[in-house]
Amino acid sequence: MDGQGAARACCTQLSDATAAIMGGGKTLAPASIPIVGILGSVGKNTSFSLDEHFSAFIEEEIASGRYRSASDVVRTALRLLEDRETRLRALRQALIAGEQSGKSTQFDFDDFVARKQAEKPRHG
Repeated sequence: MDGQGAARACCTQLSDATAAIMGGGKTLAPASIPIVGILGSVGKNTSFSLDEHFSAFIEEEIASGRYRSASDVVRTALRLLEDRETRLRALRQALIAGEQSGKSTQFDFDDFVARKQAEKPRHG
């Protein structure tokens, strides 16, 4: 199957899945949803099952008009998860760097401010 044929097959499966999820206004659970990602010109099909809560959530997002398909909802969710994981990884690395930076010392904020004030050049 060529790239365009694969894309058409994916779109057909996605349309069928979206129709099944919408279920004529009925919530279907668990739903098995194929997700199409873009890898070059050919998408990759991935199926997974959702409980009633997430199936209904996807239905609501599509019905709101913010998303055209279950794939759009899942791609957005994955982008948010990826961003969150990246931020958590950076935070963990910063915590480790802080722990490895040595023993902490007492900090006197008033003394710090006084030293900074004394360092200021005097105009006058």
